[in-house]
Amino acid sequence: MIKKVFFRSMVVIIGLLLQFNLLAQSVPPITLNVATAGTLPTLIGSDRKYQITDLTITGNLNGTDIRFIREMAGRSENGFATNGQLSVLNLSEANIVSGGNYYYDEYYYSSGNYHNYIYTYNNSISDYMFYQCTKIKSLIIPNSVTSIGGSAFSSCTGLTSLTIGNSVTSIGGAFINCTGLTSVVIPNSVTSISGTFCGCTGLTSLTIGNNVTSIGDGTFRYCTGLTSVVIPNSVTSIGNYAFQSCKGLTSITIGNSVTSIGGGTFQDCSGLTSVVIPNSVTSIGGSAFSSCTGLTSLTIGNSVTSIEGGTFNNCTGLTSVIIPNSVTSIGNSYMASGGAFQGCTGITSLTIGNSVTSIGGSAFGGCTGLTSITIPNSVTSIGNSAFGGCTGLTSITIPNSVTSIGSYAFQGCTGLTSLTIGNSVTSIDSYAFNNCSKLTEIYSKNPTPPSGGSNSFNAETKKACKLYVPGGSYTAYWLQWGFDNVIEMDFGDVTAINTINKGKIKFQSVANGIYIETKEITSVSIYNLQAQKVYQSIINGNMKIPLNKGIYIVNVNNESKKVIVQ
Repeated sequence: MIKKVFFRSMVVIIGLLLQFNLLAQSVPPITLNVATAGTLPTLIGSDRKYQITDLTITGNLNGTDIRFIREMAGRSENGFATNGQLSVLNLSEANIVSGGNYYYDEYYYSSGNYHNYIYTYNNSISDYMFYQCTKIKSLIIPNSVTSIGGSAFSSCTGLTSLTIGNSVTSIGGAFINCTGLTSVVIPNSVTSISGTFCGCTGLTSLTIGNNVTSIGDGTFRYCTGLTSVVIPNSVTSIGNYAFQSCKGLTSITIGNSVTSIGGGTFQDCSGLTSVVIPNSVTSIGGSAFSSCTGLTSLTIGNSVTSIEGGTFNNCTGLTSVIIPNSVTSIGNSYMASGGAFQGCTGITSLTIGNSVTSIGGSAFGGCTGLTSITIPNSVTSIGNSAFGGCTGLTSITIPNSVTSIGSYAFQGCTGLTSLTIGNSVTSIDSYAFNNCSKLTEIYSKNPTPPSGGSNSFNAETKKACKLYVPGGSYTAYWLQWGFDNVIEMDFGDVTAINTINKGKIKFQSVANGIYIETKEITSVSIYNLQAQKVYQSIINGNMKIPLNKGIYIVNVNNESKKVIVQ
């Protein structure tokens, strides 16, 4: 008996399911002409309103009609769910016109209730028109529409097929979080897009029309499925965070009309391996390529004038960087994003263009792979922590053009053994060379001790390190900087000679080097005219030191002379 009841129940359930399925399948695609705007509700009965799944509309639609379509697509004018099943909507031959009822209420609650009723406008997909209509899977936008407003289709997570009419000229944040979209073609009629596809994580194919002139803030932010993007030559500006966190992006082609790249534009695009910034670009915003950890190849165009704070922060894959001569400033860390190349631990080769006048705070902080740097003579200031934590540096020459060195500028450069400070430096801020524990020699070329020197070095450094200063400056440096080992040195202001005779020691210029004759143990150091050490040894006997042609400063037992190498 129990088995018979169970069997009969199952038959009834299966029958009902089949009946429901047949009913669903029997609803045909519907095409309607709304001759008079606002009359769509009179053309579809209430018993069919929630059954239609495929709808094509021609004619004129106002706010009353749009509200009705929203309900058919699963959302009321207040954003509440309905029983609507509309998944295919073709409006290609429809016209959006002003008038009728509001179709959406953007409701706020703070100290009191606030309603923002949104209506239709001629030839416009206005803000929130189909917001959260998750049932819509396929959409064709009217050919007559010229603009698509903010959040017009935002969070339509079911949308997989989209056709944008060829009269549209501007698109706002219309398709935010449409996670089901996989392919988008922006027609040639469009001139500007802004925030449009932010959060479209399923987007894998993108074609940007060749009349788009600006890509606004956040346009493709978090589009993690994108792997390749070509920005057409029509584009002149790329806004802030336009492609931020597009982690799947491996290839980006920036058109040669782009003049500005906004802050954070490609931040966290960890899949990017190569970037060419074209010569048309004059400015790159802060954090534009921050944390692009896969980036190994970088070309900065020769029209860029400034690199702001955080621009290439934590691009750990970079090994070689050439900053072109067009750049005048390298950004600072006053932004939360940090220094321009801060944390680029892989950089081993760095060329700073000879037009740079300021190296900002933390610009190269933590670039532990750097073993040498050449600071050009154009630089006048080195900012706070500019090279802090560059543990691989062993020798630094600060050129004569520099007048100030910021706090912590070289703090923690634990590999640093030799330091030359140019003759124009007048101020060194506190802790500039803090924890440079291996310093053995410092050459300060200004006869007047730069202010702040006393607080710039550790007590251990001031006790153990040799400080070489210009003749006649011993007392001032000893009093003001507090070093125990202050040695006066000729930094090359005398006429060069070919031979040095000093007791039992003889130095003579020979072809491609200097020949040494000595009968006693002798400490020898040789410098070029930039005060960079090129040779150091303790010798006893005869030997030749190979050198390129030029003028060198030879220091023998703490006395210096110039020698010409032919």
